[in-house]
Amino acid sequence: MATLAFTAVLLSLACLAEEVKGMDCTIMQEPDADSDFKYRWVIPVRDPCLCTKVWLGGMSSHTPIRPFKVEYRDTFLHSGDIEEVQNWLNCSCSFFAPPTNPSRFTFILRPLSMPFRLNFKLKSAREPFVALAEGETEDSIFAEINIGGWGNSKSVIRPCQSDTGGACDVVQVAHNEQHIVTDMEYRPFWIDYKGGVVKVGKGGQEEAFLEWDAGAHYNRVPTHVRVGIASWHIAPSYFKFFQYC
Repeated sequence: MATLAFTAVLLSLACLAEEVKGMDCTIMQEPDADSDFKYRWVIPVRDPCLCTKVWLGGMSSHTPIRPFKVEYRDTFLHSGDIEEVQNWLNCSCSFFAPPTNPSRFTFILRPLSMPFRLNFKLKSAREPFVALAEGETEDSIFAEINIGGWGNSKSVIRPCQSDTGGACDVVQVAHNEQHIVTDMEYRPFWIDYKGGVVKVGKGGQEEAFLEWDAGAHYNRVPTHVRVGIASWHIAPSYFKFFQYC
């Protein structure tokens, strides 16, 4: 009993760590009790959609007791490509943000709890937005991220929906880079939210090009988050998310 309790604690800690940035996962074979104990493939984690890489593991002759349900499969994948992994797991989702003036946000994905990292791809000529909000309303936005604003020359974070004007239009942090997005191809990005700090980076790079402490700005840390997308005025934007669909 002590061994089982210790194992459950380790699994719980592992699941908490998974929520932050996604994870490397192992796919292995073990007997499936619902298929006459036939050996089948399984990724032994609570939410496989958090996997960003899947590596081949070994074989177990026993079916362990887990505090969560797993899905058994008849095929396997060995890949370090997040898009291939998420498509194989049927976890990715795509969204379209039409251009509007003023920008109007559509709230997508399932509710998130801090900490988390969003991995996504973006295709747009200019002015795509991603918002972090406390609810599914534009009034509840606490971080508005514009990647490729100012005619695709600058990316910024603002403290609320910029089209409402006033303090919401004040840029908190900026990154100058021409053509960071394009309407010719999808480009990978990530958004990390931990301890009230919002970070934005490019896929394949760990260093953020935008970082802003929303918690310090508001003197409190929003912990439950909804994600919104929008595209301003001229160009539509296309998004592919690889987690939390």
